[in-house]
Amino acid sequence: GVCSGCHSSCTTCVGVGTDECISCPAGDLLMLLETKEYDSGTCQTATGCSDGFSRFSSTSCIQRQTQTPGDADNDGTNSQQTSYKKVVDTRIDSLKTNESSLSDEDLASEVSHVVTTVVADFSTESSESQALMENTVALIDSLTKTREFDTSSAGTLLDANLSLAGGIPDNNFRDSLKVSESCQQLLSTSSAAMDEGNLTKVLSVQNSLAMSVLRVDTVSSDVPLTEKEKAYKKELYES
Repeated sequence: GVCSGCHSSCTTCVGVGTDECISCPAGDLLMLLETKEYDSGTCQTATGCSDGFSRFSSTSCIQRQTQTPGDADNDGTNSQQTSYKKVVDTRIDSLKTNESSLSDEDLASEVSHVVTTVVADFSTESSESQALMENTVALIDSLTKTREFDTSSAGTLLDANLSLAGGIPDNNFRDSLKVSESCQQLLSTSSAAMDEGNLTKVLSVQNSLAMSVLRVDTVSSDVPLTEKEKAYKKELYES
């Protein structure tokens, strides 16, 4: 849970230590620590990330993972991509756990940067990459069902959904359906629904998903579609 007696450097936290912050005062950056499994870190007044850290979002940086014996690939190089996927997956879990303590703006920003990383590194040849895509889609799906975002933050999440829609593999009905539903959920909030820019973004997401799903006529997976997924495909065909 979130503690009430945080260290004075933190805004919200998971403990009383200086390295247990999960959000910081305006102007500070959260340095997410490898030793804390990227669930928390220290708040620092800085314009950029400290040495040994990489920018993760507009309000946070992630400590680069240290390489230990046995972590090298066969050619002797560090498996940076695999390491970073593990970092992002851990960050997804942290956002799910601590979302109630973050503002709409900060949460949407963190999610947006997760999406940017996942889409940029996505590969249909990597089962780990595909699992990370599914976890990211599930994160947004979960957040939009349990929280009403303000207009600006809803727009940020819709942009994230648009990126996801472009990255989801053809015929991935389950993730496409979740992205579609989260867009509708975001639009159902009164403030977001009144924004013309957000309406346009939803239409762009739906169009991208439709092109992906309708590009193929057969189900590549051995798992049959549910009735809900069949109805979704039928709706796309008729639209």
